[in-house]
Amino acid sequence: MTAAAWDSINGFVSDVGWSFVFGLNVLLRSPWPVGSWFPDNAVSLMEYTHTRGYQVDWELGNEPDLLYKVEPRIPITPSELASDFKQLKTLVPKYSPQTKRIIGPDVASLTRNDFFEKFLDSIGTGVLDAITWHHYYGDGQKTSLPDFYDVSLLDQFINQSLTVVSLVKSSLHSSEVWVGETASTYDSGTPNVSDSYAAGFMWLDKLGVAAISGQRKLCRQVLFGSKTNGLLNATIYPNPDYWLSVLHKRLVGTKVLYVTDSLTNGRSLRVY
Repeated sequence: MTAAAWDSINGFVSDVGWSFVFGLNVLLRSPWPVGSWFPDNAVSLMEYTHTRGYQVDWELGNEPDLLYKVEPRIPITPSELASDFKQLKTLVPKYSPQTKRIIGPDVASLTRNDFFEKFLDSIGTGVLDAITWHHYYGDGQKTSLPDFYDVSLLDQFINQSLTVVSLVKSSLHSSEVWVGETASTYDSGTPNVSDSYAAGFMWLDKLGVAAISGQRKLCRQVLFGSKTNGLLNATIYPNPDYWLSVLHKRLVGTKVLYVTDSLTNGRSLRVY
């Protein structure tokens, strides 16, 4: 990535009034491939970011519980990742004092190899400002239109949300929980469905569940560039989920009201 590209990204973020979280490369290790995180590249980026006056928060790596599939030569364990985050925590005050948050670990699954729970046990308090996880309702190439209003499938997000909030509260007590990446289905979405109004059943339900379960932020995958999961299509024209997001932002307040049984499974009528 060039300095010009970084300037352009930060200029765009500033123009639209967004917060910006950037994921640093956790696969830079020393000694390679089994050593600890090698932060020189990240430090250079932080220093440049600070001199330019950009407001950037940081995360480290992406879906670490899947790294054994993507890069089997670098088997980063939960405790090693926790140590890497602690190293990042010590660097931020010196090289990126404008940073407000460090977030992670952006796991793909709450249960795979117990990675998430082991990470929470290792990270301790005071390191991360938000705990992040990813959620999709299924494989975009194996789902179809009826799945998008299948109550049992929608309920999966309720159950997993209650699980992650409970785990974080019991381990760390005070950290926020964010859905760090989400959409309807993974693998670029379900053709001719994820970019239709039918996808709104999943998206609006997820917004409601995230709020009432106490998750502070929900990060949508992706703005554009996906086959069907994007809020904007390939020509930068809004898909239906974009308009649903706009309406939600404009019409729904920030105070969450408790609706009796709103987190109960099996409801065909969803109210939040």
